[in-house]
Amino acid sequence: MKAPWHLWLVGIAALIWNGFGATDYVLTRYDVEAYTSMMSPEMKATLAAYPVWMDVVWALAVWLPLLAAIQLLSQRKSAAVTFGLGLIAALVAGAYNYILTDPPLNVVAGNAVMILWVAVAVIALLQWLYARAMAKAGYLV
Repeated sequence: MKAPWHLWLVGIAALIWNGFGATDYVLTRYDVEAYTSMMSPEMKATLAAYPVWMDVVWALAVWLPLLAAIQLLSQRKSAAVTFGLGLIAALVAGAYNYILTDPPLNVVAGNAVMILWVAVAVIALLQWLYARAMAKAGYLV
């Protein structure tokens, strides 16, 4: 079955959007000075204090949606599952950053970071729902 035009539009948009998250992850984790110099010392300390499991969750929240975007463009049913797992990872990361840490990340980095996380979570949900719909409609194999 031929994929509808919007699958390509959504897939490319998802690839670009999730590419930003992957770029942020790499630049932050490798402490690229040109990028991390924008962060406050408190923000750097918060990220450095992440437990190992949170590093894993953050990596999953970034790399799974990027993989899912590639799967969507490849018209694979697995895109829906991969987007769903990425959504779960994003929600766990949000719970850690805004509920379990003291002080919460928005106190350390400002409220804009919380707004960004809400946007990430909403977009992750929409990507998952879209991939599920495309799989149910038979466009993904």
